[in-house]
Amino acid sequence: MSSQKEIARYLNLSQGAVSRGLRGDPRIPEETRLRIQEAAQHLGYHPNPILSQLAAHHWKPSPDQPLTECIAFLQDHHSTDQAVLDAAREHAHLLGYELDPFDIADQSPHRLAEMLKARGIRGILLGRVYDAKWKASFPWHEFIATGVLHGTAPLEIHQVMGDTASALRQLFAIILERGYRRPLLLLPCSDPPTRREYFRNAVAAELLREHQLPARSRLLCRFDDQSVALTRACAAHRYDVVISNDSSVQEGVEQASVPLGWAVLLGASESSQISGFWVSRDDLLRTAFLLLKQALWGNDYGLPSVPLQVFVASRWREGSTLPNRR
Repeated sequence: MSSQKEIARYLNLSQGAVSRGLRGDPRIPEETRLRIQEAAQHLGYHPNPILSQLAAHHWKPSPDQPLTECIAFLQDHHSTDQAVLDAAREHAHLLGYELDPFDIADQSPHRLAEMLKARGIRGILLGRVYDAKWKASFPWHEFIATGVLHGTAPLEIHQVMGDTASALRQLFAIILERGYRRPLLLLPCSDPPTRREYFRNAVAAELLREHQLPARSRLLCRFDDQSVALTRACAAHRYDVVISNDSSVQEGVEQASVPLGWAVLLGASESSQISGFWVSRDDLLRTAFLLLKQALWGNDYGLPSVPLQVFVASRWREGSTLPNRR
């Protein structure tokens, strides 16, 4: 007599999806449920009635005990980070979910969608995926998705992100208190800029006017040769501090021929050497899974008419790159 594990192997599904399909769980697509039931009959599967009763009791829906199901974590291979993946899997498990990572470079949007449906996956956590054409072609109306760790633009889904505006205001207060007066803001933008980037840039412009700082301070680009570009920019405009949301600017700052203070705005991973505001990866993931869990319980399929943007507070990390000039 076959087992659920053998059925799962036969259909290339997870054992959890097979178990739910055999119970007639409505979250498993009807086509997949029929495939599971046909395979069970073909392989001669017969459930143990005692175990079935226990399972039915154990999996009874409850707001405090979510049904175990699998969530897909989509990223592209350029952004795959094992530490992020491990943390995401841990937070998923704490809420009773399995996590199945997928590299979007391995499959076309529609092929991946078919794979997810075949495995009974309806929830998607969208990580760093920067291919706009791929995102535009994916059938989001068939899934429930939440975005985290950036890379969701221009997709209008629920997103969890660091509170850039609050961090930027606090950072301006710190650099002014320490005697810096000519900040250079290196804040790269998407093409076209996202709503979040527009808002961030508007806050930056407001702060420059409020503190009567040079309008030239707002330089929204990324340099190919950062050290040369920074040296030229600082020589021409006498910048004394660099604010960037990309910690890779460190090499350019260190090689520039003029002394510069610098700070990171919402870095993704903390460094003991770099001053700045850092957003906790665990806080982002925890909040994203809670938001996705709520959407799963509400069966909120497709792109929302009013996408939520949930901001996670950052924290200041004192390093050695922003000394007091007073």
